[in-house]
Amino acid sequence: MSNIDKQALREAAVAIETVATPQKLLAFRVKVTPQVVLALLDENLQLQREKDAIEAVALALRDDMRQAREQLEAGWKQNATDVQIKARLCRESNSLHDRLREAEKRIAELEAREVSVSEIRKNKFIEKTEDELDGDHYTICKNG
Repeated sequence: MSNIDKQALREAAVAIETVATPQKLLAFRVKVTPQVVLALLDENLQLQREKDAIEAVALALRDDMRQAREQLEAGWKQNATDVQIKARLCRESNSLHDRLREAEKRIAELEAREVSVSEIRKNKFIEKTEDELDGDHYTICKNG
């Protein structure tokens, strides 16, 4: 920036603002030269450019923050959905596991049972007569 005594310029301007005597006007004119005015205008222009650059950065940061916030919210929503899906899959897995255990128990019970052909005939489960029976293969139907 420039080496202008801005406080002295301010005091001279304030002094002629209340009472504009020829001496105060001359003192002001001595301090306010074309070089001083140009230096002040250049400084003002430079400050305006810096302000504009800072505003541009601030706007870019605001947009980045908005985008980051939206991504974070989307992540939270996806996480909530994933938690719900995980819970549902756990319930389904537990249910299937329970059904598998029940089926394994039932298979073990059925394999442990001893059934004789005479019991099957007595309960009328066989459609064919003894002459029609073919070895170890039997046709079993509903009791009735």
